Amino acid sequence: MASGKRNRKHSLWHPSYWPAWTLVCLLWLLSFLPMRLKQRFGRWLGKLLSRKMRSRARVADANLAACMPELDQATRSQLVEDAFVASARGVLESVHAWWRDMTPYCESASVQGTEHLEEAKRRGKGVLLIGGHYSIFDFALPLIACKLEKPGYMYRPNNNPVIDRMIERGRRRHFGIRPFTKRQIRPMLSFLKEGGAGLVRL
Repeated sequence: MASGKRNRKHSLWHPSYWPAWTLVCLLWLLSFLPMRLKQRFGRWLGKLLSRKMRSRARVADANLAACMPELDQATRSQLVEDAFVASARGVLESVHAWWRDMTPYCESASVQGTEHLEEAKRRGKGVLLIGGHYSIFDFALPLIACKLEKPGYMYRPNNNPVIDRMIERGRRRHFGIRPFTKRQIRPMLSFLKEGGAGLVRL
């Protein structure tokens, strides 16, 4: 796939990539935490980052003030903190999806609107599923893919090949899901015409 075809100056084990491998190992270890503990740790980490990453928090606050001027400062501050918490939890949910068993979640998850997928399948048509660029994407991807016969998704390869390898290997281990980079429009269109279902984040 694309991450394998990208030109790299060094092998993945070059010392310049050791910091990235350290991060991968840390995330792999965190993946062993029970989900309830992941959620609690994510809440603590998100609150900490909202105080430490002040420049990011100011940007988020400015965006809220511009989009929702009716909100007071206290409400905006709470929303900013909630956003940091959601992002931190999203990372921990993602590492769970990349390395741990997702079967219990797939068995208990319900997807609304599957009748539209069934109708398209009866007509021999593919389906393009478009969603927001939310932090839950990697956790939700197998939950949706398990409802599909030919799942696929579109992504932008990460600039760091080690991080890209971690993310894409984690995603592709579920239900034979097929990846497409943003430059593989034609293969994805062919995939859809053959009855595949592609997931795209905006």
